[in-house]
Amino acid sequence: LLFILPGFLTFDFRGDMENLESLRLLPVSPYAIVLGELAAPVLVASCVAVPPFLILGPTLGLDPLSIGLAAVLIPAVLTFTIGLENLVFLLSPGRQSVNAGDLQGFGRNILLSLLKGLVFIGAIAVTGVLMLIGSAILGRSPAWLFVASGLVTAAAADILLIPTLARAFQRIEPTRDLTEDS
Repeated sequence: LLFILPGFLTFDFRGDMENLESLRLLPVSPYAIVLGELAAPVLVASCVAVPPFLILGPTLGLDPLSIGLAAVLIPAVLTFTIGLENLVFLLSPGRQSVNAGDLQGFGRNILLSLLKGLVFIGAIAVTGVLMLIGSAILGRSPAWLFVASGLVTAAAADILLIPTLARAFQRIEPTRDLTEDS
């Protein structure tokens, strides 16, 4: 759910292609627009992803601290996932669907998927390093430490991604970048 669902929830910049020019004209900071564009899909995806975990967590034997941290981790990861999807869109706007025989579009989607995968591998590596440091300090590796490490990584990634999205949004020229030829 954390990685597949965001691709289907396109009521953000990806779904507002024809409204990007109007969004740019609003007397609101780009940060507020980015947060507003991310809020709805993150909220909807969180409402889908968090309840099953809250129900299954105790069944799997997870302690309440781990379950509580995970309930916060899931929206943080979804913010990163949906934000990354939007960043890719803002950096390379245009049609996201690929028609049969469109080798250029197919290749573009493969490269973008590879890029997103590499970013996620980097985030997982940072989480692993944080967990190893925490385990060395604590002398053991409780489940909540893994979730807390993921939360720190996701929060840091979100904090870095929001200004990057705001800059990408400011740079986009809707009349030029969103033509049918892109």
